Amino acid sequence: MVSIDEISKVEDDIKRYFRHLDEINKLKYRVRFLENEKTKIEQDIKNSSINLDVAFPVTSFGVDSIRGSGVPTSPQERALESAFNKLEKQLMRINNEIIDIKSDVRDLEYQNLDIEYVLDKLDSTALEFINLNYGKRIGYVKIADVLHLSASSISRLRLRVLSDISLYINYMKSRGNIHTHTIV
Repeated sequence: MVSIDEISKVEDDIKRYFRHLDEINKLKYRVRFLENEKTKIEQDIKNSSINLDVAFPVTSFGVDSIRGSGVPTSPQERALESAFNKLEKQLMRINNEIIDIKSDVRDLEYQNLDIEYVLDKLDSTALEFINLNYGKRIGYVKIADVLHLSASSISRLRLRVLSDISLYINYMKSRGNIHTHTIV
């Protein structure tokens, strides 16, 4: 028999797993956005299409024409060089942010590794219950409808699934196959 404390720990691990999945999805969305911004900046630098909206007519210069002569002499050249420097700084900031976010995603995926392995061993009904209850946060009545079970059966299913997970985790820990720092 599994104690209530062990069931509570397993439930906390599962909730943490789904919070991590949500965070991973948010971070991956942010990376896609930043990579899109990075592409736009790289394209601007490549095309050298920076227009100046100052007291003189709109002009466009290439990177080589700005940097090729050494020190910019005209106000237009100085403004273009400043604009290119700003783009390069933005590009560096975006690259650093992408690297940091990807590192965070890897850390979260590593933390989810063991519980994901355990959840993968569940039968389809148990896994669907876990996904509906903890992933989508659906109540027992709706879960009962989806799984074609009675509402009272869902409560028993929850206890059975969490007990089975707890027993499996304890077994895997005893064999040294689960990292204790990723699953409590």
